[in-house]
Amino acid sequence: MCGIAGLIQFNGKEISNRDLKQMTDAMIQRGPDDEGFYVDGKFGIAMRRLSIIDVKGGHQPISNEAGNLHLVMNGEVYNFIELRNQLKSRGHVFKTGSDAEVLIHLYEEKGTKAINDLNGMFAFALYDSIKKTIWVGRDRLGIKPFFYVLNENYFVFSSDIKSIRKFHKSKIEHNSVIKYFSLAYSPSNETVWKDINKLEPANYATIDQLGKIKIQKYWTLNNFESWKGNLNQAKANLMEIFNDSVKLQLRTDVPLGVFLSGGLDSSAIVASASKQMNHPLKTFTVDFEGKEGTKDAYYAKKVSEMYQTDHFNFSMSSKDAINTLDELLEIIDEPLGDSALLPTYILSKYARKNGIKVILSGAGGDELFGGYARHWTPKFPSPDWFSENTHGITRKFISDFWKTFQPQRGIRVLDPRLSWGVSISGADLSALQNILNDRVNYNLILKTMYEEHMDMIKNPIKNKSYSYNRMFMDLNKYLPENILSLCDKATMCTSIEGRFPFLDHRLVEFAFSLPSEFNLLNNTPKGLLKNINVDLLPFGLCNRSKEGFNAPDKGWFGEILKHKIKEELLDNTSSVMEELINKNKLEKLLLNKKKSQNAATTLYSLFLFNKWYLNQRN
Repeated sequence: MCGIAGLIQFNGKEISNRDLKQMTDAMIQRGPDDEGFYVDGKFGIAMRRLSIIDVKGGHQPISNEAGNLHLVMNGEVYNFIELRNQLKSRGHVFKTGSDAEVLIHLYEEKGTKAINDLNGMFAFALYDSIKKTIWVGRDRLGIKPFFYVLNENYFVFSSDIKSIRKFHKSKIEHNSVIKYFSLAYSPSNETVWKDINKLEPANYATIDQLGKIKIQKYWTLNNFESWKGNLNQAKANLMEIFNDSVKLQLRTDVPLGVFLSGGLDSSAIVASASKQMNHPLKTFTVDFEGKEGTKDAYYAKKVSEMYQTDHFNFSMSSKDAINTLDELLEIIDEPLGDSALLPTYILSKYARKNGIKVILSGAGGDELFGGYARHWTPKFPSPDWFSENTHGITRKFISDFWKTFQPQRGIRVLDPRLSWGVSISGADLSALQNILNDRVNYNLILKTMYEEHMDMIKNPIKNKSYSYNRMFMDLNKYLPENILSLCDKATMCTSIEGRFPFLDHRLVEFAFSLPSEFNLLNNTPKGLLKNINVDLLPFGLCNRSKEGFNAPDKGWFGEILKHKIKEELLDNTSSVMEELINKNKLEKLLLNKKKSQNAATTLYSLFLFNKWYLNQRN
């Protein structure tokens, strides 16, 4: 795990270590243990290392025996031991015991097809001094980030946008800010920064010395409901693949722990990991002051007792949230409106203080096994139901009528893409319509949701189940752009490596290959996953209602911290917010208790952006 960076100059200028060091110094938190550079005229690569595998010997950049290939990699290749043994048997000589080195030798044999052999989370850059190219790639699910700028003068890349901005001067793109207000993240290959892009998941690219870039997708999920076998075989195969994924992700030379929320996914990881380790596992839980009806901490304790883990519980208050936000926003490179960023960061920091450098997370389980309510047919008479089951004049009439007494819900009726989008971002479209200065900006809010969630009306998996289509949409959009992005930022800000056993690509492929009646056994969320874990976890856990890993937005950001939000947005307004938001209308919203509580998630998103932006001016 580390932060990588690099540069190709197309204008004849040579690169210096100083250029690269300025970039790596901007992301020391991603790799506080070591740094490294390689420069060859117009080409340069660099890294900051968080030592996880081969702590003493795994320095990067890594080169091959001939000295013509040079690699920097962020992340982990979990199957590196198996790949290493195969390569050694074919005559390859290794300099280190690190996982990254296997990619150099695979490239010697297979070129860019080498990426298909990797089981892991990664973003890398490999410089070929003979071909005068840099080959870059990103893992299948988008766990590790890769940002870049390509123009007529240079190609510059990094794991962190702040790092890129040390070399490339960029400005906030106002339209991108509006898109963030709509989605709570930046869509697809975009960022909020003008001309700074993301390499999308499951893509690699080659860039030559003339600036020619070729981007190629190397993995696509396409085996939907193709698996042949009976239910007992499905259970056995799922348990086998899951346990093997956990086994591979337990490979580390440094202390490891698990984020234990008390939900099914993280509890299943604890059960599997505990059986495969010869010492007590460390587990970490957060609970929230003022979050009514929560049982996460209760069940986390039950799981800890069952598997005799060394358990740590952190109680998070609204005061912690504000103090944490000030600290976090000085570090992160782009805004994310999901309040789960805060507890993830706090828990990562807490784990790091307790000696942990690797943490396992249950992220991804919902997308594979239908864990969100939006994956299931909506119930009458919800806005979701009306948006999907009425059309034309009828839908518009219902929407207009509903808007007279519940504007937000009425707007959702207008289009299934809006209803789906709001279920993800929590955006209060009625509030945004009211407080945005320009109607054009509100139209862009809607247009962004329409475009981002186009698959709601296309059904990307033809002739497959309702739930699979929606699970697949979340796997491709919400998971990489929101969940995995916030997990990477929150963990790396504290110099911890986050790992995700549910996102082993073998497990992803298997889950979607199952007939939906197997995966969603008994027509219930996570039916099969519950079935194989019910005897391994405390009574009642598998059948409890899902709780989100979020602070109580309405309680904290709609009421308790309203004065902080008011102070930030009305008295300390950034230039971008001044242009986009009508402060008089925002003030009226904040003074209305009911409306401000309903718009709590949107208010938090605006609040976070404003504070984050003011931290970026320097």
